[in-house]
Amino acid sequence: KNKKIIRIKNDINKIKKLLLKSKRPILILGGGIRMSKSINELDKFLKKIDIPIVTTWSGLDLVDYNHKNYLGCIGVYGSRGANFAVQNSDLILNFGSRLDTRVTGGKPETFARAAKIISIDIDKYELNKKRGLDIYLKINQDLNSFLLILNSKSINFKYLVNKDWKKVCQEWKLNYPNVTSSNRKIKQPINPYFFFECLSEKLNKNDVIVSDTGASLTWSIQAFKIKKGQRFFSAYGNSPMGYALPGSAGAFLSNNKKKRVICITGDGGFQLNIQELQTIVSNNIPVKIFVINNNGYGIIKQFQELYLKKR
Repeated sequence: KNKKIIRIKNDINKIKKLLLKSKRPILILGGGIRMSKSINELDKFLKKIDIPIVTTWSGLDLVDYNHKNYLGCIGVYGSRGANFAVQNSDLILNFGSRLDTRVTGGKPETFARAAKIISIDIDKYELNKKRGLDIYLKINQDLNSFLLILNSKSINFKYLVNKDWKKVCQEWKLNYPNVTSSNRKIKQPINPYFFFECLSEKLNKNDVIVSDTGASLTWSIQAFKIKKGQRFFSAYGNSPMGYALPGSAGAFLSNNKKKRVICITGDGGFQLNIQELQTIVSNNIPVKIFVINNNGYGIIKQFQELYLKKR
């Protein structure tokens, strides 16, 4: 145990030195934070540092959309402002993301092209995968153990980013919104980005949102402005169509029937598990269901058009 603590403290000292040399650092927050039960430690850490923050899809509900340092989700279906910040950073502190190709793009070697990547992961194989991604500092530790020591009084870890970099990042967030003024002008049929922005404004901080997969998921992730305290679920990397309806029933029951649950699904995904409506009725589960109907499997159609010449 003492050797483990010494190793973590040595890694923290390395991080401190890299941060002091950095002019454009970024903090990436991923799903591993919840999996390691590190929410409380993350909140403590964010009070000690002043640094631009981005999330992966599974890290969406870790930070309030209006947090002073939050820029948005990154990746293939991320926000432009957040992706610009990552691509122009010189140092990445990665908490809880395996940096898969949905985050890095299909050519991982081009991800954060000038940045030194610091990655903390409990799985050494994720740190050592050979797909073109060059991780500068690999820390093979449980994230919760790492953050507990990082937040300890003996470490006294604090960091303030330079104001120019922070200002540029916030300008990207403002100048490249996922929901544009042209989206809001479309009334018939309503634009999905505008719809999800409106829905997020109406929901309260205790609500649980369960989204399916495909277009309904990408639209909801991109346009939803999360409030701290909300939970946003999907099956993400697995991404089975039809997940949201039974997932919503499970979310309601697992919260002792106390929290309001919002189900977001597409016409395709809804049809695959439509029998779960009987489960919902039989158990008197008050799930609010939004079916986003684009009359087809939108993302499958898009892939066929982009990669298979519509075959």
